[in-house]
Amino acid sequence: MIMQNLKCNVFFVLALIGLALFPYSFAQADEIPDTEGFSIARLVVAEAVEDHEPVRPGSTFSSKTMKVFCFLEARNIVERTPIVMLWSHEGKESARVDLVLKQGARWRTFSSKNIVGQRGAWRVEIMDTHRKSYGSLDFTVE
Repeated sequence: MIMQNLKCNVFFVLALIGLALFPYSFAQADEIPDTEGFSIARLVVAEAVEDHEPVRPGSTFSSKTMKVFCFLEARNIVERTPIVMLWSHEGKESARVDLVLKQGARWRTFSSKNIVGQRGAWRVEIMDTHRKSYGSLDFTVE
């Protein structure tokens, strides 16, 4: 009985620690495990990128917002890897931005899209050059 209570208490403490450490930042994807040669540590949409960091991240933006940025932080990049940030509005492709992740422990990059006045549902998807998806973010322009 004591051992059973101890196991329950340990599980409860670990669950609380997990909740306290869970990163949440508006429209930010959870870390995506290693794919084919890299992992995505952060994927965020934001109003700007300054000093290689996203500024004012969100999941909803005003229709007066001029641009939205998709920021990607990749880790453990095995080799130089071309990727695509595919921007879609209301389910239709709006822009395709080709980028490269350079080999190394960490690489940050971003693309932007002019969205002023384009209300509705948006999505940014990270893909390889063969259109295999590595992750995506949805956001809304109101």
